[in-house]
Amino acid sequence: MPKTKSNLGSSITRWVEPYNRDKTVFNTSGLVVYCQVCDRQVRCNKKFQITQHVTTEFHLKCLKKSSNNSKQMLLGDETKPKTSSFNEDLCLNLVAANIPWFKLQNPVFRDFYKIIQKNTFLMKALYVNLSYIHVM
Repeated sequence: MPKTKSNLGSSITRWVEPYNRDKTVFNTSGLVVYCQVCDRQVRCNKKFQITQHVTTEFHLKCLKKSSNNSKQMLLGDETKPKTSSFNEDLCLNLVAANIPWFKLQNPVFRDFYKIIQKNTFLMKALYVNLSYIHVM
């Protein structure tokens, strides 16, 4: 009995199977093969074209890079700005005493605060909101 010729889509699926780990390397939809590692479409009418692509230096470099990047660290509290308890207390006291921010232009207070804190903008940006929430 003669062999029946299978269609190209099922042949491509069989050719890709050995290289596919949990469908992470190749994605195929019928006649189109897409290499997810290289982020490229792979032209294939014959099996050797897939083998040829897998052995290219570009594919191997991308595969190595993707295996290194697969372990992504979760960022937790490190993304939050570090707050100083002194600055928070100072802002809380200024807001609680109903001292307006334009009064901070006083040269004596400004010189004092420059000694303590290098950047006065940070105090306003980080702590004013927190202070109003605590007071209210």
